[in-house]
Amino acid sequence: MTGKIRAVLFDLGRVIVNFDHAQICHGLARFCPYQAAEVHHIIFDGGLERQYDEGKLTSTEFYAEVLRRLHAEHLSYAEFATIWGDIFTLNADIFSLIPRLDPQVKRLLISNTNEIHWQYIRKFAPIVQYFSDPQQWVLSFAVQTRKPDTRIYTEAIRRAGVAAREILYLDDIPAYAEAFRALQGQAIVYDCRFHSREYLEKLLLEWDVPGGRKDL
Repeated sequence: MTGKIRAVLFDLGRVIVNFDHAQICHGLARFCPYQAAEVHHIIFDGGLERQYDEGKLTSTEFYAEVLRRLHAEHLSYAEFATIWGDIFTLNADIFSLIPRLDPQVKRLLISNTNEIHWQYIRKFAPIVQYFSDPQQWVLSFAVQTRKPDTRIYTEAIRRAGVAAREILYLDDIPAYAEAFRALQGQAIVYDCRFHSREYLEKLLLEWDVPGGRKDL
């Protein structure tokens, strides 16, 4: 570890919120001739979701392409948006930790996400209370590139306005954390499905993040 931490960069999925893609696949399977595993292969493994995450398709274009590939002609856009978007639950451990960070420590979000998912996620209390400024949002569909592409990290560093070595990044995917370290940033691998609040507090204490101490 080097230098003082002046900004914390939070991933969304499995850091601030948990999610379940299987829920999407089971929901869509009710409207098409495919099983959930086949739906996953068509949308996620086939690269369609990636195009949407990268902003190469609008929400209506993505919806139309999902219908075409799944042969789900009777699925309305409203039904689709609910199935696609309503898959998130709040990580309460993060919600209890964020307010303890020193106000001088900048907070930013970075995520491989898409417009419909963001419409759901942005309603959660931690986002409303601590990430209300659009300049804090480094979202793949808006900047049109996904992690671990260097460009999305470079944009996050630019918005933080501090050196990469002064940013601590939390992500559940080790390869994404390593990509940020390659830019001289600091990173913690944290997955809310497996790691406790005590685990994260211990790491923040080790990094001496201002306000991250357990007794605050």
